[in-house]
Amino acid sequence: MKKLIAAALTVAAVSAPIAVTDAAHAAGKNPACITKAEFKKVKNGQSPKKVATIIGSKGKVVSTTRSGGWVYVMREYKACSPFNRYSAVMVTFDNMTKQFTKGPLTVDGKTAIWLHN
Repeated sequence: MKKLIAAALTVAAVSAPIAVTDAAHAAGKNPACITKAEFKKVKNGQSPKKVATIIGSKGKVVSTTRSGGWVYVMREYKACSPFNRYSAVMVTFDNMTKQFTKGPLTVDGKTAIWLHN
């Protein structure tokens, strides 16, 4: 089930990044998970280091694409309880600037499906 959700998020993130969220919940005891409040703090243009500081985790790289100097990276993050069992949270990074030149990796989209355990 989780692989199916991750696959659906991959397609959604590549075609049109969206976010499905509602009110934030309190952080769980595991600092390596992401809360809804932390997800809302992740913004386009932030570096992977800034996102890791917000979330408390670097996440897991699930996809990397390189072509002609362009780099696209998708990272998956574990959702905090009570959403940790079936939820999927993805943040995508690339190095393409608004002027279509190469730059540092920054957030270019985020996607989440929050399903209560």
